[in-house]
Amino acid sequence: MAYHDEPGGWSAEGRFRAVKGFPVNSGVYVSAPDPDTPGKLLPIDSYGVIDMQGTWRPPVGARNMLISLNVQNLLNKHYATFVGVPNLGRLVLTKVSYTF
Repeated sequence: MAYHDEPGGWSAEGRFRAVKGFPVNSGVYVSAPDPDTPGKLLPIDSYGVIDMQGTWRPPVGARNMLISLNVQNLLNKHYATFVGVPNLGRLVLTKVSYTF
């Protein structure tokens, strides 16, 4: 979902990302074995997160400047993207850019 207000210099976007769990067998990174089915691996947990992004271009005096805020995993759901990696949480990024 996206919103753009060109005259006001604002824009905002929201998105939902989802990943279905999957078993891992890659070198030393191997999912836990399934206790109910010999030879089968348990998948990592499925997860879904919401990301938001907003930008603002200041009024006429500084139209070459762009200020942005990007929040990944807005609700701070802790999840692992692979076996053997730490859980991820919310990530907030800001940026100020100026075009000459």
